[in-house]
Amino acid sequence: MRVLLMAIWSGALLGLSLQIASAQTSEQLCLEHKNARARLDMGLASLPGAGGPGSVARAAQYFLKACEFGSAQGCEEVAQAHLAGHGLPQNDQEAVQFFLLGCEGGRELSCFNAAYILDHSQQSADPGSELLELALYSYISACDLGFAPGCLAAGVMYFEGRGLEQDLRTAAHYFFLACRGESANGCMNAGLAYQHGNGLPTDLQRAAQFYSKACDMALLDGCLAAAWHFNEAGSEENLRRKVRSYFLKACKLGDGMSCYNAAVVTSEVTEQEAESAGQAVKLLVNSCNRNFGPGCLAAGWAFWHGDGTSANPARSLSLFSKGCELGEGEACFQAGIQYALAVGAKQDLKRSFELFERGCTQGFSEACYQVGLQYQKGLGITKDALKANSYFHKACAAGLLDACD
Repeated sequence: MRVLLMAIWSGALLGLSLQIASAQTSEQLCLEHKNARARLDMGLASLPGAGGPGSVARAAQYFLKACEFGSAQGCEEVAQAHLAGHGLPQNDQEAVQFFLLGCEGGRELSCFNAAYILDHSQQSADPGSELLELALYSYISACDLGFAPGCLAAGVMYFEGRGLEQDLRTAAHYFFLACRGESANGCMNAGLAYQHGNGLPTDLQRAAQFYSKACDMALLDGCLAAAWHFNEAGSEENLRRKVRSYFLKACKLGDGMSCYNAAVVTSEVTEQEAESAGQAVKLLVNSCNRNFGPGCLAAGWAFWHGDGTSANPARSLSLFSKGCELGEGEACFQAGIQYALAVGAKQDLKRSFELFERGCTQGFSEACYQVGLQYQKGLGITKDALKANSYFHKACAAGLLDACD
């Protein structure tokens, strides 16, 4: 009986000691967590602009302690300090190590930053570099934590076969995840995968859906891809309206060519002719304002003829002149005509000569012919029969039959 009681007592003591040890471990972990949080907060409070006398060096030391006590954010802050050389020596390798610690603690930005530095380091130039494998792993970790740029970067690595064998299907998978995470480029790449059959069956309708989503997220390439998809899909009015809507979105994103294309399609889908012409002129002016030369030329003609707007020679001259600067030879020619005939501006034969000469240089045959005429007649320039004939030959060679006589 005594032996049994001793055994029971010993077991009770063992259980009690285990409980005490467990309580001490939990208390220690709690204390360490509090220490980590306290040091992180002290580090953040020590940064310049945090309300007190800032010191990046002091902040970095607090972040180091926070990291030692297991704070993933503390490790991330140490990495940022090493990366920027703020309070700690600038050292990309040290930054990577601390970013990886932050990544292990669930900090998606730490995963991505570690991957990015490894991916772009000189040592990663070797296609077989182990650093590329680690970069891919870290991008995927960022993706798993819901960070869309990590998904996109992982997809790009699989698509390019950097650090591993090319895998288009897996690349498409990560592009889908990036798109789901509201990455416009992820949606764009998913669309391209469906359009070109990169790891997926070719499906133009699915491609258009992804392009449309990329466009909705203000990616110009997505709007352009969607516009051209529907442009090639057919000539039905509902399709033409979709084409116009995507070109309009691209125009608002600053693409001058899209403003021009939207103007062209507007005339096809707007019921009232006058309303259509007016909208088209506004789009052509926007195209010119966005430095698309053909838009300036077309807008200039609209104000010259009063097509969709009131005739305004001064405005047409301004638009033709800008079109000329943007490389449109015909626009140079038209501006030259206005200066020569004093339409929209005072007559200036010297200026008209300069514009005709520039238009000729840009390959517009009628401009070459006008340069020849001004040399032949001495209009705004000294007469020179040899030069006149030279420009007549240029105009003839460019296809203007009247200059061949």
